[in-house]
Amino acid sequence: MSSKQFAYTQVGDKKTASLNSQKVGAAIQTIDDWYEGGYKPLRTHEYGADKQILVAHRTPKTHPDFYSLLPRIALHIKHMEKHGLDQSEQSNSIHFIAAVLIKGGLFQRSKV
Repeated sequence: MSSKQFAYTQVGDKKTASLNSQKVGAAIQTIDDWYEGGYKPLRTHEYGADKQILVAHRTPKTHPDFYSLLPRIALHIKHMEKHGLDQSEQSNSIHFIAAVLIKGGLFQRSKV
């Protein structure tokens, strides 16, 4: 049985905690520390949403969000071919774009 708190399964007469696919997926996706001032890894999201403090770390105004970076993917690839995956802002953008694409889901750009 699943709940918002935890998932458990019945084993004999005891309840045993278990991890469901949503919790495992959330843990795997919690890798985005490439944003400006990355003080903690966030769950991969197109706008770098931190749902605990209700802040988007990647906004269209500052252009590090997924939708601003994606049109420049060819430039990022050329940089990667020339320099490899160094510790530059370009490499951070490449990691972020790849993480969002791997995460998948519906990409619905806001109309703001």
